[in-house]
Amino acid sequence: AYVTYTSGSTGRPKGVVGTHRNAHNRLAWLWREHPPRPGEVWSHKTALGFVDSNLEIFGALGAGVPLAVLPEAVLRDPEALTESLRAARCTRLVLVPSLLRALLDAYPDLGARLPELTLWITSGERLPPDLLRRFRQSAPGATLLNLYGTSEVIDATCQVVTGEDAAADAPSAPIGLPIDNVRAHVLDAGMRPAPVGVAGELYVAGDGVARGYHGRPELTAERFLPDPFATGPGARMYRTGDRARRREDGALEYLGRADTQAKVRGHRVEPGEVEAVLREHPGIGDAAVVAREDAPGEVRLAAYVTPREGAGTPTARTLRSWAAERLPEPLIPTVWVHLERLPLLPNGKVDRRALPVAAASDDGAGYVPPRDTLEMRLVHVWEGVLGRRMVGVRDSFVELGGDSIAAIRAALRLSRLTGARVSPSLLLAEQTVEGLAAALRRGAAEASPSPLVPLHAAGSRPPLFLVHALGGSAIAYLPLAGHLGPEQPVYGLQSPGLDGAPEPVPDIAAMAGEYLEAVREVQPRGPYRLGGWSMGGLVAWEMARRLRARGETVEFLALVDTLPSEPHTGNPADDLSEVASFALHLGLSLDGGPTAAEARALGVEGCLVRLLDGGRAAGLLPPETDLPELRRRFDVLRANHAAVRAYRPGPLDAAVTLFLAEDEEHAGTAAFWGGLAAGGVEIRCVPGDHFTLVREPRVRTLAAELAAALDGARARG
Repeated sequence: AYVTYTSGSTGRPKGVVGTHRNAHNRLAWLWREHPPRPGEVWSHKTALGFVDSNLEIFGALGAGVPLAVLPEAVLRDPEALTESLRAARCTRLVLVPSLLRALLDAYPDLGARLPELTLWITSGERLPPDLLRRFRQSAPGATLLNLYGTSEVIDATCQVVTGEDAAADAPSAPIGLPIDNVRAHVLDAGMRPAPVGVAGELYVAGDGVARGYHGRPELTAERFLPDPFATGPGARMYRTGDRARRREDGALEYLGRADTQAKVRGHRVEPGEVEAVLREHPGIGDAAVVAREDAPGEVRLAAYVTPREGAGTPTARTLRSWAAERLPEPLIPTVWVHLERLPLLPNGKVDRRALPVAAASDDGAGYVPPRDTLEMRLVHVWEGVLGRRMVGVRDSFVELGGDSIAAIRAALRLSRLTGARVSPSLLLAEQTVEGLAAALRRGAAEASPSPLVPLHAAGSRPPLFLVHALGGSAIAYLPLAGHLGPEQPVYGLQSPGLDGAPEPVPDIAAMAGEYLEAVREVQPRGPYRLGGWSMGGLVAWEMARRLRARGETVEFLALVDTLPSEPHTGNPADDLSEVASFALHLGLSLDGGPTAAEARALGVEGCLVRLLDGGRAAGLLPPETDLPELRRRFDVLRANHAAVRAYRPGPLDAAVTLFLAEDEEHAGTAAFWGGLAAGGVEIRCVPGDHFTLVREPRVRTLAAELAAALDGARARG
């Protein structure tokens, strides 16, 4: 009836010869078990070369049901896909779990948005329990089928999955029982049935088994074996290479591969085929390809390559471009690692367990850190989606492991963070954080981002919320968050006005109220952990006062070199002093800068021009930063300074930890805060001055002291 090609372990794709009996058996089962209802519309979105397209097309048309053919372009955009399904009034959908995750990331209320889509079918990948729980919460009334099959046996088993199948300790949702006229055997190494609960290799027999591989009799004989459990002559079973175990109720659980084969976004991949292609590159001596699952349900290919003698080392960008001309997209490695030699076992085979954890692809470019809050937001999203640390603003999204599904997830997160519509195609077109940030700035008037900036959102400990200093940006806390460890979530709060709208707020009480609304989106209830450096300590203090007034618990409050404010004198020299303060918050040294007389002659505007040139040259400002952007940031600092001068902190019914810079004078600071904090003040001195204590390398000591103080608060709580 058809031939479907799959990846081959020797570099030659295998053509699976499917019969009318195979195809009709799965369709007849579907029509009997889940018959079409009047008014239904089924959807077709799977590529024609993929076996699930048969189920979509002939499942509908063979039963006389209208079929909505969705254009390929909408598959890369969850919003467009959801809208297409809604507009066509689709009632059934087949999709891989990774795409289901992307849809739920876009719309947690997915079931409410698509109320007519009542039958969802996942296939091609394992269904993680966390994803199943999210779907059940979103669409409690919909039916979800978890199908298992391969090109050689089409659909072999099925489970109608419910919330009870989402046990946290399960490897994945069960794949269920065999469909009509199909048998499933879990066998041990001696080809004996494995007991209930014991893992073995899965073999499939019955009407779903294909004829074999086109023109490959030896390979057919190796994988399509005589069925010793059949009652009639000539019956065969297919050796899937998958590990499984049988539950007490007879349902099967999928446990992964017994060999190196992998599933990437529903496509079966033999690493050997990719390796064979890579070895043809003139600069590669040898290659090993492995599948990595950095996050549940997210499988990527990592290529480890060695240089060919006498040839230069090709870059990751060159290798990926070369592979893209010879391999289909799911088979192109997304991570590239250069090694002097591959680790070998005593028998001469590659020791795949000894391959190092694949780091970011090395293109010879140095690491460039984020230089403003927008770039930091983008870097944070990329690190979360790609499962990486230390992503630079000039690193390529694709070469770091980004694929179409990752682009969808990143675009959704960026849209929520920035308030602007970010499409996956824009992200893939720009490729770098620097380029994407520039594109977003061009449309910044449409953005209305939250003041909350995730610095490190992962971790099992209670989150720590840090309020910005006078400069208004949360980026100053990025080194500190990095040194607090992987289990400590850290969120920064940045000043309104930095991203263009709204205007800065020259009032600390108003800031505290706005910031608490953002905090409660992450943590609706206490106990809370707050802190801030310099001015940020004043805002955190006011936030703590408001929380205590509502009866909430403030478990920890950190004031990092936060001093009592001084009144404004009204002298013109104060404007120039604010320019100097602005330079320090940008990280620019004032050594070699204009003298006081020169600064007065230049005025505020002339000084800002000097700072713009210096910031660009030092790499502390993005290259496309212009004078209006810098002036807006300076206006934020001036508004924050006005807020500090007008604020008079009131008493607080909580304990405070005060971190003081050793290189500064602090006469009366401890006594001032001690007179207001009913719970007392703990003082911790750290090396550095007011600015260097939050920067490398001295921020490491601040992080250690802060971590110890947080542990103490946790123990007391």
